[in-house]
Amino acid sequence: MQTTTVNISFQGSLLSEIDRLAQAESRSRSELLREAARLYIDRKRRGTNFLPTAKALSCEDNSQRRISRQKFTPIGSKRPQKR
Repeated sequence: MQTTTVNISFQGSLLSEIDRLAQAESRSRSELLREAARLYIDRKRRGTNFLPTAKALSCEDNSQRRISRQKFTPIGSKRPQKR
């Protein structure tokens, strides 16, 4: 199979994570990125929602904010008495 070399830019922290994972799996950076691209394309073809949409992320953020504003009592503990 013929290959083509491409240049791609990553933030330093992401590239470090890619390299760490590639080393942990005893493979090259290129092998790891090829597999990631194949998986992404395969999931897109099958219609699997591989990455959350911006709307889904926004909904999740809103839910987290609503939860953090509320006070919860751990299960099994007594609720404080209102005065």
